[in-house]
Amino acid sequence: MEALAQIVVTDTSTSSISFTGIPATYGSLYINGQVSSTSTNSIVDIYGRMNSVTSGYDQGGRWNYATNGSYNTNSMSNGSGASSIILGKMNGTPESYGSQLNNYKVVTTFLELNVTQYKASDNGAPAMWMESSFLIDSDSGSGSYYSSNFWGVGCLQGSNNTDMTSVQLIPEAGNWSEGSFFTLYGR
Repeated sequence: MEALAQIVVTDTSTSSISFTGIPATYGSLYINGQVSSTSTNSIVDIYGRMNSVTSGYDQGGRWNYATNGSYNTNSMSNGSGASSIILGKMNGTPESYGSQLNNYKVVTTFLELNVTQYKASDNGAPAMWMESSFLIDSDSGSGSYYSSNFWGVGCLQGSNNTDMTSVQLIPEAGNWSEGSFFTLYGR
């Protein structure tokens, strides 16, 4: 695996990040990072786009959460022909969840994004799969653990004749928090 680029968010006005100029010389791509949003929502979707295309995405997904010993699973889809793909979930701004006392409510969301079939010579349209997880802790000491697995197999229909040369990641609400970082690898 070879590191190709890293993006570190240095302010709170960054509404999206993009890896551009991706070479078509690897079998697959991998992005990892630690991220959060400036949104006051406790949970924020992470959207993705390829080659700046704003239509034609298909996907499905599942996110899980455990609260005080109770485990829940939700399925989710943005249907076919969407303007972007939902890749996962992350936390919003920790300060928005009430007084923190001695607890730091949310540290960060850990994410891993895998992209396959991203070259025109690959058989099929690009596919993305992301896993993300984070913990929200309350002042009372009880907490909620969140994890999400989203996939977009052939998520950008009709794009299998073009190399994917850019990936854009966008928070559903707010901007990327200062200190969020992303690293792109080719493998």
